[in-house]
Amino acid sequence: IPILRNFIHPELFICKIEGNSMEPTIMPGACVGAIPPKRLREGAIYIFYDDVLGVVAKRLYYDGPGKLILVSDNKTVPPIPLDANGYEKVIIGEVIWVWHKFRQ
Repeated sequence: IPILRNFIHPELFICKIEGNSMEPTIMPGACVGAIPPKRLREGAIYIFYDDVLGVVAKRLYYDGPGKLILVSDNKTVPPIPLDANGYEKVIIGEVIWVWHKFRQ
């Protein structure tokens, strides 16, 4: 994939998105660029690994002491609770750009 120099980071990795849980922000078939997070930002989109779901892209929100919640932009997809202890083991990266075609 040709990427403009402005969008390259030394730790950048790219994921192709399948499914519609992050529509309309990230469309199915889009590529996202992500980097390992330095600190968590509420409302930012992260790439997560889950033993059941696999690798997913979701927004991260705080849900009280010791609790996080993963939220899809598609309002038909229910939120996923996440224990804040050990979160660094499941957060792979923070999405820093999205590349997708507009629907025709």
